[in-house]
Amino acid sequence: MKFRTEIKAEPSARKISHGEALFLMGSCFAEHIGLKLKEAGFDVLSNPFGISYNPASIGEIIKRLMDKRGISADELFENRGFWHAYDFHGSYSAAEKDRALQSMQKQFELGSSYLRKARHLLITFGTSQVFRLRDSGKVVNNCHKMPAAVFERSMLSLEEMQSQWLALLDQYFGMNRSVHVVLTVSPVRYLGDGAAANTRSKARLIELAHRLTERYEQLSYFPAYEIFMDDLRDYRFYDKSLVHPSEMGIEYVWEKFSACFFTKETREIANKLGALSKSLRHRPLHPESKAHRAFQKKLYDEIEEIKKRHPAIRFPAEPWH
Repeated sequence: MKFRTEIKAEPSARKISHGEALFLMGSCFAEHIGLKLKEAGFDVLSNPFGISYNPASIGEIIKRLMDKRGISADELFENRGFWHAYDFHGSYSAAEKDRALQSMQKQFELGSSYLRKARHLLITFGTSQVFRLRDSGKVVNNCHKMPAAVFERSMLSLEEMQSQWLALLDQYFGMNRSVHVVLTVSPVRYLGDGAAANTRSKARLIELAHRLTERYEQLSYFPAYEIFMDDLRDYRFYDKSLVHPSEMGIEYVWEKFSACFFTKETREIANKLGALSKSLRHRPLHPESKAHRAFQKKLYDEIEEIKKRHPAIRFPAEPWH
């Protein structure tokens, strides 16, 4: 008897290899996959402007990176003692305007560089629901706790999302002809407006992704949303919020992602480095003990040996010294 519907992602013809630059943008689900890729030794940049949820903001950020339209002082505004920009996450805000501007410009330059050299661009759409500035109509990436009266809420239409992304991808493929783009829809549900609105929002994103993949041979679709909704149809695969994936759920999708986009050899290396990453994160009870020092030396020797055999890997994700 079968007790679940397993979603099988067809192996991609375009594989992801160590040494190839990956650029990830989108919701917190993109952050989870980005961290897994970093732990597995890949060259990754994830969300240089911070987490982005809607296709309009993701597209606008990619557009300004392509056009090299850096952040200007005029885009910053002050609220509750901090300087913000609507395209950037609050983690780049600061009490001093110059400091915030410098931080954002640094991220812009990093993102612009990666976008041009990326061999794989992974985009995770989170929601079609957006906040627009009433005075300009601009869709904001972050509201930064500004008064609700500043914004107008709406849901992006399929037509406006498709129009924006067709123009965007035409420009990007003209600039970066060898890039492979992977589209996915976040399994995280946005229930602030109710389950029906969330379903409508996700349906538009899924249709957008499929229309784009049918248009361009450089695009692939990875069914992260479908895996959670049908394969992992159980709240044990979510954290206590009941909307965000749990560690076990993320691990399962990562296994599916690896099987889809990695060769057998790349998977073996990635799995080994992932296990080493967990060991490096371990916090011992007695860090100065001989046993722990011997354990550390064994880890570092193993890492150096892998890096000698595979010089293209980026590992560890964080310095160990």
